[in-house]
Amino acid sequence: MGGRAGAQRSEHPRPSLTFNTLGAPKKAIGNGANSDDATKCSVINNGQNEVGSGGNGGAIYQDGGSSTNVILCGDSITGNAAGTGAFGGGVFMTSNDWTGTITIRDTTITGNTGGHWTQLQQGSVTDLGSAFGINALSATVTNSTLQK
Repeated sequence: MGGRAGAQRSEHPRPSLTFNTLGAPKKAIGNGANSDDATKCSVINNGQNEVGSGGNGGAIYQDGGSSTNVILCGDSITGNAAGTGAFGGGVFMTSNDWTGTITIRDTTITGNTGGHWTQLQQGSVTDLGSAFGINALSATVTNSTLQK
């Protein structure tokens, strides 16, 4: 598996919780994200045609599983970077079955770099800004500053 997360990494059905966290800026190692390219060899990673070596999630990386939830409360996620060609300089989160949620409360997320996207299935929040690479059911943002 490639390099992921500069600070906190969690995979599959474990929830990722951070509370009142401040820390020095981090950079995820690896590059090129981890995409699936059918023209590449499938024996490298359990049948996946993996391209790249990670680098997603400069500060926080949460990947896979069902009902995978991320809760950020009272955190400062500032000055982090995804690896070269990777995503989520601040937060990278994928919910494989679209049941996971992200809650951001009393948190500041600014000055992070990397590719970004927001794909949410429900709710009034449709864009979490340029610090996230996220696939989830929904997002809740309360009393927080998110970089645009």
